Amino acid sequence: ISSAAVSHAIHVAQSSKICRDIVKLDQADLTPAVFPVAKPVASSGPRGRSRNILIGDAKDLASTTSLKSANGSARKHLHTTNWDPNTKEEVLLNYLKGFSPEVSVERLNSRDPERYASFKVSVPLSDVSNITRSGIWPSGVRVNQFFRAKTDVPAI
Repeated sequence: ISSAAVSHAIHVAQSSKICRDIVKLDQADLTPAVFPVAKPVASSGPRGRSRNILIGDAKDLASTTSLKSANGSARKHLHTTNWDPNTKEEVLLNYLKGFSPEVSVERLNSRDPERYASFKVSVPLSDVSNITRSGIWPSGVRVNQFFRAKTDVPAI
């Protein structure tokens, strides 16, 4: 046996041991308290498929560190159009608050502001079923999913 073969065998053995130790360390850190099981969350996308998404639930973390989640809950954004051009944002907001107290309304720049007005309506996911009933919208108003305009923001 050559010294190169012995050296190679020792190197392989040491590398294997280091890899096993790293794997054991990773497994020890993945306790259920630290890394909860991902929960299936239904997607509201066109295919309606569900995805496994990890959602943190450490309640006492904010008291021991400065880490916390973003304020507020997930929201659904709707695009509403074909409103009378004189429709005021405040009037629409006050009306929709009867169906979702946490609704927000933003007037959008319409392509033809002399003919119609458009608004972005944002509601918490828990209130989407209240807002997406055709019976609450005036006849002729169109409601669909709001798509953000594509921007030239570089990827991070």
